[in-house]
Amino acid sequence: MPYYLLADGDRPEIRVSATTLFELFERAGHAMFDLGFDLTSVTPRHSRPVVAVGDTVGELLGDWLEQLRLVAVEHNLVFSYFVVDRLEEGGVQGSAAGLPRGEVIRRARSVSGIAGRVREPIDGPAGWSVDLAFHTEPRLRGVG
Repeated sequence: MPYYLLADGDRPEIRVSATTLFELFERAGHAMFDLGFDLTSVTPRHSRPVVAVGDTVGELLGDWLEQLRLVAVEHNLVFSYFVVDRLEEGGVQGSAAGLPRGEVIRRARSVSGIAGRVREPIDGPAGWSVDLAFHTEPRLRGVG
């Protein structure tokens, strides 16, 4: 698993760790989608480009996650595979791939956004890490 849960509930907090900053962005995307969906059987069949902007690495990561969420909603997809192609001052560019939402097992909650500002990732001796918090809502059951 690319992350571990620090706190659960309506506002789950997770810690994402990676060897490189590129991998940290990719794993953060996976962690966000894994909170709302069972990604174990989601194959990367449909791919979409994702571009985000920001002045700091924390802002870039926050916008990357928000753009992933918005692109997924716009195209009715659940992403399970993430690639960062370019990461530079002011912007990040990559792609995400997955399946249509109706083909994926949903968890009891859905992620509706990032809670607060994303802290700056830490570059430590073992690589990069960042703590993230998300707003979630209980998933409503369909009627009929």
